[in-house]
Amino acid sequence: MALDHQQIMIMHKKAHESGYATREKASDDIVFSRLTQWDESILSDVLTEYKGEFNIIRKERRRALKELSQNPVQVTFRPVDGADPDTADILNGVYRADCRGNDSMTAIKIATQDQVDCGFGAWRLTTEYKNRLDAIDNDQVIKRHLIHEANNVVFWDPNAKLQDKSDAAYCTVLTSYSEAGWKEYAKENDIDEDASVPNFSAPAQSYVYPWTIEPKKVRIGEFYHRRKKRTRMCLYETANGEIISYDKRDVKDIEDQMEASGYVKLAEKMIDKYVVEKYLVSGTKILKGPDRIAGEYIPIIPVYGEWSYVEGEEVYEGITRLAKDPQRLHNFQMSYLADIVAKGSRKKPFFNPDQIRGYEQYYATTGPEFNFPYYLLNAKDKDGMPLPQQPLGYMEQPEVPQALAGLVELTRNSIEDTTGPSMTSKSLDPVNTSGRAISLQHRRADSQQIDFLGALQIAMRHDAVVYQSMASQIYDTEREFMTLDELGNEGNDTLNMQAYNPMTGEQSIINDMSKGSFDVYTDIGPAYATVKEETRADIKEMIGAVAQINPELTNMLLMQYISMSEGADMKGLREWANDQLLISGIRQPKSEEDMMKVQQAQQQQQQLDPVTMALSQQAMAEAQKAEAQAIKAQADTIKSQTDAEKAVAQTAQILTETEGKQIDNVQKLMENLRNQSPVLRLPPASGGLIPNTVAPST
Repeated sequence: MALDHQQIMIMHKKAHESGYATREKASDDIVFSRLTQWDESILSDVLTEYKGEFNIIRKERRRALKELSQNPVQVTFRPVDGADPDTADILNGVYRADCRGNDSMTAIKIATQDQVDCGFGAWRLTTEYKNRLDAIDNDQVIKRHLIHEANNVVFWDPNAKLQDKSDAAYCTVLTSYSEAGWKEYAKENDIDEDASVPNFSAPAQSYVYPWTIEPKKVRIGEFYHRRKKRTRMCLYETANGEIISYDKRDVKDIEDQMEASGYVKLAEKMIDKYVVEKYLVSGTKILKGPDRIAGEYIPIIPVYGEWSYVEGEEVYEGITRLAKDPQRLHNFQMSYLADIVAKGSRKKPFFNPDQIRGYEQYYATTGPEFNFPYYLLNAKDKDGMPLPQQPLGYMEQPEVPQALAGLVELTRNSIEDTTGPSMTSKSLDPVNTSGRAISLQHRRADSQQIDFLGALQIAMRHDAVVYQSMASQIYDTEREFMTLDELGNEGNDTLNMQAYNPMTGEQSIINDMSKGSFDVYTDIGPAYATVKEETRADIKEMIGAVAQINPELTNMLLMQYISMSEGADMKGLREWANDQLLISGIRQPKSEEDMMKVQQAQQQQQQLDPVTMALSQQAMAEAQKAEAQAIKAQADTIKSQTDAEKAVAQTAQILTETEGKQIDNVQKLMENLRNQSPVLRLPPASGGLIPNTVAPST
């Protein structure tokens, strides 16, 4: 049911009045941080002639913003309730690619600046036609748009209690136009309204910086209303066993045709869905709307600093709120010292007018006379009476209070205590300190900071939920998207692709975002570097550890390290390393170009296979020939050894036969000697050779 103008104004008034004091203070914080630290309430109370700004907060502001930019929140979609994991991977890639767009980066950057300065920032998600010039192309894309000073122009439903405002029933965003700008906007959007349209509402302003001169502007309210809608859903089983659901109103007239096509109705179920509508409202009427907004959530993403509730009222702040008083005190002290320095350290003498009458130029503090080497005085007055020949007295030079130097240091410490201590040059040795030690030191410093990263993590998670809800409704046809993986490599994937199912013989849709749902998880990188830098450091350590153990693994790690290297001169080398990882199977193909590279590598391998086989067969034949020659040589060696052994045996036999004959001859000789000389007594034959002996003479 559509709202009327009076209902919208009543709801906006409640949102505007809720937390008004907090918004005023936050608006003051923005001006103090970005414009001037000398507001109207203190200018008249400070008596120093010089009023300077010695901004210490700015350093911590820059450090906080740098950390937020160097540590982007990593969003991951995970499939649940039957959603396809491949579809989740594509959604992850499309989301990362959209976040890298200039509009998205600018919107988030502006929001984080407001988050750090005053404690509240925001951006919006919109849907736009991809090609505004093509009347036939109805494809839409999701864009992020910045909201300047969200604290002053974004008003939430006061009944919303969650930090991401996902439970809000409505939200108002004030948009300001110049008179000419409003006429152009009204013309482009077919709004029949002139520049005299009454303003919808005035934005919040700082209560200590009353801006008296402001150009005439037209302020229009963009009012978003989220309402619950109960819907009856019908569950069907298709011929191939797939379970799908339809809104009963969509299939009411075609149920008979569906049953004839093999659809079996299983059940009906009442579910709650949300519808978001947008109204464009002036101070007197609804200019346009209600227009249906894609998705089930109000597409405004809030991001807070330090956020809490006090007595039922929402309060928030950034680094500026508590640092303002010590920062002002520091400005007073330094301005006082500057006054002393600017006024100089010379004593000022007191003279009787008659003493210097006619010689006043000698006592000037500026001009060429200031450096005269001597001064003149009158000896007598106009009546001839003698005058003193020295000054009557001196105005003493101002002295720096002894406690001021210590107070200045205490003031600096107070500012750092409220904003968080920064990393001093003495705390780390960049040469001898490891990356993990630096990370630990940064985390210790971060523990005393407002948790800006944690708050941004909540905001980015809600951004992803709203993005997925919008995408599931507008990305409903076959479309190709550019994707981005975790390492920043680009690719291309297709949602809602028509594919032929050989099992059923029917066309089916793959990578359908409307099936199932997706949970959203977020992670934050380390404080001292991005996740990529941490990963490269780990890979570098691994390369050194396995270099002497596994050369193949070392080569793969080296390719991965090169693929993650930054720098314009490294682009060609990165692409080559990515191709090597792709061909080796370490990196999975993400696009048609990747698939073509893999196929080409496989084809080249297949072309080389016949040559490789021929070379292998030739090598095998040569190896077999060499083996046969080795066997023959071994056989010849054995034969030679056998012949040698046979010769040795024959020689031994000859020697044995010869020895036997010698023994027989000797035995016969001895027998003859015994017979011829009976006096000679010899030992019996022992079967061996007889030594030479001489018989004794008789």
